[in-house]
Amino acid sequence: MSIERSVIIRGTGPVGATILTLDEDGMKDSSNRIFSAFQHVEAQLLATPVANYIWRCRFGVWVVEYVNALVRVTGSTGCTCDVLVCQQVEAVASGVTQLGAVMDLEETAPFQATPALIASPTEIYPGDSVAFNYGGTATGLIGLLTVLLKRIK
Repeated sequence: MSIERSVIIRGTGPVGATILTLDEDGMKDSSNRIFSAFQHVEAQLLATPVANYIWRCRFGVWVVEYVNALVRVTGSTGCTCDVLVCQQVEAVASGVTQLGAVMDLEETAPFQATPALIASPTEIYPGDSVAFNYGGTATGLIGLLTVLLKRIK
């Protein structure tokens, strides 16, 4: 890659020389490990509905960037799924929804649902969690929920 399309940062850190390269692939260290501001979280969608936490913030400030459900076997009447942000030890049902509308999981399978997010996603601070919650009847449901989180601070 030409030097005009990348930036190399050299410095001395607590463990010696530090070199970071910033180019169209992102920021990499001297071993070509890419630093990412994103985390993918996946949870199974199953016929035994249990509202549950799927990710807990340990550092930084994050937001939900994208949500997708890939369904192999459809849920029953009124089967829906919501993604929520819960502060500290808040109950899942009391969390703040991150979806413009809950995902309908009773379409003809196989299918995927990619719902719109709320206009201003809730900031997730250390100790806060991301959770999912079912509604309706999930009899027979088999699928995968994917949540992409983006670090903003």
